[in-house]
Amino acid sequence: MVKSAALIALLGGLLFQDVENPEYKHWSKFKAGAFAKTRMEMDTAGMKILTTSTTTLKSVDKDKAVVASESETEMMGNKTKSPLPDREVPAKVRKVEPARHEGPKPEEGDETIEAAGQKWTCHWVKTTSEVGGTKSTTTVWTCDDVPGQMVKMTMDGAAKGTLILVECKKE
Repeated sequence: MVKSAALIALLGGLLFQDVENPEYKHWSKFKAGAFAKTRMEMDTAGMKILTTSTTTLKSVDKDKAVVASESETEMMGNKTKSPLPDREVPAKVRKVEPARHEGPKPEEGDETIEAAGQKWTCHWVKTTSEVGGTKSTTTVWTCDDVPGQMVKMTMDGAAKGTLILVECKKE
């Protein structure tokens, strides 16, 4: 019986291994105070929405990174500030098999784009989907040199919009 329990514990350990968290690995390259500020302009059903968001690395150690986010949205003449609770990004996470994706495969490539007064070498991924008869296309440009990685995003569908990096501090 003891051997069976030991075998189950061993197999469970193999099935549920902790692995390096890619998000933590990204944040751990920066010092506390690094941040990225983005601005999104969106048009949905004729309504214009402007959102400015800032994501800041508050701290990082060998076990976790702590990230703070806040945003300000302007819609129909009203401004709303939305600070979010700090989010802990653990250094290790449980290994999870990626979900199988059905449908068209995303397009992707590399491109240098300008944002926040700098040129960034980005990887982009373009996805297309259809929901309720409405087709939408989203393209996201990311760069490992930007805290949080987001440099640009475009959406074209029922909602149309562009998000762009407007300010960045890496140290």
